[in-house]
Amino acid sequence: MQLKSDKACGVVYVEAGTHLYLPLEWTEVHADIIDVSALVTVTQHFSQYSPSGLSRAKYVFPVPSRAAVCGFEMVAADGTVVTAVVKEKEEAKREHQAAIRQGRMTGLVEHVTDDIFSISLGALPARQMVTTKITVCDHPTD
Repeated sequence: MQLKSDKACGVVYVEAGTHLYLPLEWTEVHADIIDVSALVTVTQHFSQYSPSGLSRAKYVFPVPSRAAVCGFEMVAADGTVVTAVVKEKEEAKREHQAAIRQGRMTGLVEHVTDDIFSISLGALPARQMVTTKITVCDHPTD
């Protein structure tokens, strides 16, 4: 599985009209490979140092165009967990907006391109480590 991108990756947010990124502290990769198929989990730990938290941000990660994201989870240091669940698009959007209004950590997957995974994040807590875990399934097509 080859992961490469000339686009910026990580957790990005906008402050005063400028795109800023949470510092990536460390990354862990676990891969299960069977024959020509792979199941790869990438865990990334970001420092969310803002004293007031972030009301909105976006997680962006490159994936091979033939692969599929088959899992996503985000965990804050306080134990709050957001796990990806498939829902009807409009219902998911409503729930995401409601969670942001209530100040709850949330995520909403958005399709950008076949080789970029993106999820809108809401209400990232102040001064906490935020951990993302993305699982990618890759199986070559004939």
